[in-house]
Amino acid sequence: MKKKIISILGFFIRNISTIVLLCIIFTAFASAEGNVYTTSEDPLISLSYLDSELIRIKEELKTEMKAEIEETVREEIAKNSVGGGVSTEVVFTTESLKAGQKVIALGSCEFILLTGSLKAVCPTPVQNLTDKTTESSILNDGSIIKNHYIIIPKADGRGFCCTSSGTEVMIKGEYKVIG
Repeated sequence: MKKKIISILGFFIRNISTIVLLCIIFTAFASAEGNVYTTSEDPLISLSYLDSELIRIKEELKTEMKAEIEETVREEIAKNSVGGGVSTEVVFTTESLKAGQKVIALGSCEFILLTGSLKAVCPTPVQNLTDKTTESSILNDGSIIKNHYIIIPKADGRGFCCTSSGTEVMIKGEYKVIG
């Protein structure tokens, strides 16, 4: 029996550093367990509350971004409004013309001949109207083909003259009808 006690004591003495280290580790874990968070130190929130707050913040950001974008668009439109050479019209309007009437572009202008007949008006020989349907140029007094998309790039006297009654043109941009 004495031998057993001596062998157990010998084991403890030989492994004392290991035992001390284990005691320190257990003490550290035990003290860490005491630092459990309570509701007064770290309040918990429910998932539904978090979701509702995230949705609210997302909607606020959407509203702010939409307002900023709208303001930027308004500023750009104001910069490029009438007098700046840019059309304020966004859609085509239909214009009914009589023989002999002229339409002169006051800025960039686009049109499509629906019925009747038109001739190009170009004040100088180097000017033309651009037929985007055929990717060609229409010179002064050149015939404009029905249902072709025609562009007048700027206000320099270019336009078109109606050569038949009952002519209808879809037109977009700034222009004036003469006659």
